[in-house]
Amino acid sequence: MISLNNVIGRSPAIHHPALPDLGRLRSSVNRVLARWAGVKLPSEQDREACVVELRDREAAGRWEGFSVSDLTTAARALYTPDLRDRPDFARLRKFFPAEIRASTRSSLLNGMASVYVDTYARGASHSRELGEALAEAQARLGDRWRRVLPWIPTLFDASRAHQDIAALMINMSDPWSELKRIGLQPLGTGLMDAAHLSFVAAIAPQLHERPQVERLFRWLKPDGQASARTAGAGAAIDALLRPWSDRMPDEDLRAYLMHTIRDFYGHPRLGPQAVWGEVGEPARSVMLRWLTGVSIRAFLDVVSESEPSHMWEPRRRFWLELYERKWIKDAWAAFCPAGELVARRRAVREAVPSGQWFGSQVAGGSRSDTSLLILELDRCVIVEGSHSYKVHVFKKDNPKTPRLHQSRYDCEAIRYLPHVEAISHHSGWEYRVREAIRNCA
Repeated sequence: MISLNNVIGRSPAIHHPALPDLGRLRSSVNRVLARWAGVKLPSEQDREACVVELRDREAAGRWEGFSVSDLTTAARALYTPDLRDRPDFARLRKFFPAEIRASTRSSLLNGMASVYVDTYARGASHSRELGEALAEAQARLGDRWRRVLPWIPTLFDASRAHQDIAALMINMSDPWSELKRIGLQPLGTGLMDAAHLSFVAAIAPQLHERPQVERLFRWLKPDGQASARTAGAGAAIDALLRPWSDRMPDEDLRAYLMHTIRDFYGHPRLGPQAVWGEVGEPARSVMLRWLTGVSIRAFLDVVSESEPSHMWEPRRRFWLELYERKWIKDAWAAFCPAGELVARRRAVREAVPSGQWFGSQVAGGSRSDTSLLILELDRCVIVEGSHSYKVHVFKKDNPKTPRLHQSRYDCEAIRYLPHVEAISHHSGWEYRVREAIRNCA
């Protein structure tokens, strides 16, 4: 039987798995390499086959044609959440710590250090076993890891490494660039995901202060990154918004929080559920409330500009009064073509983040100039409109009731949907709307 060490010893030279000089690469390549830190993760459909091949080779002592790169790739697959606890791979989970302790091959040791970091889970047995073996072998590790260890001496302690990285981050003005400088990859999985959560929890009590909010946003999406961090983003959003569940920040901070979160992660009801699904209901409600106020004011501003009329000031007072009383839970505008032009000009002028924040009203003919405001309350949906369009009140539980956040609305078709009441803007219309809302109960 041929030992793995003998095969590795006579194998051709293998490229060092540490990160290349990222400064010489294009930014897009930089992001990919930074994410995986030198050890390839097989595609999801290939992972089990990769580990099974390693299991069979290890059992037979058959290592010909199997490189260090193959070995670390199989290790990366083995320690994924779906495979790492399988009983039929228990022997391999003992194999890797033993190889780390026995090997003098820096390429293997460096690769396994990357595997440990990428698959780290706080207190998990696989992380503890790999970490203990790597701690014993750290004198034989390459330059990259020797550069990290003075900053994080507990790097291979699976019970606290993430907390110690977070403690280091707390004292950094720019954690992203400073972590990269010491050799850690901020977008890495495993250990960096756990460190991110600890960092967010540690600074959460300070997130009512603008400088701390700015620092967290720089961490989530530093300059030069095309997209914001998604792993653990829900916890970050929760920490940013939770302080405002029972009070209101000043207008500038509220606008900064709302627009930046929306620019990074979209609308709570339209953005990625992998992010927004992790946000607690109190924080989610804060964001929806702020966006609702913006939608109502934006609609009123746009229609006031595109349809100058003394009638809009009473409507503004009425709808904003219901909003301030927290009757209105969500709002969405749908503009006619002329209204869309006004809305887009205002968005540019006011630096509103890109992305869909209103729909289109597509009815033609005499209704081609009509814009709509769709409002969601506890038990009803209200459709308000410009150009003498009546206020239509619908029961929310009716499947034919118009839904918010659609891309297209036909105001003529809406008139013929089953509704509680259609109210003209004549004297006493506000009272009739309130009564119709109560009748939806």
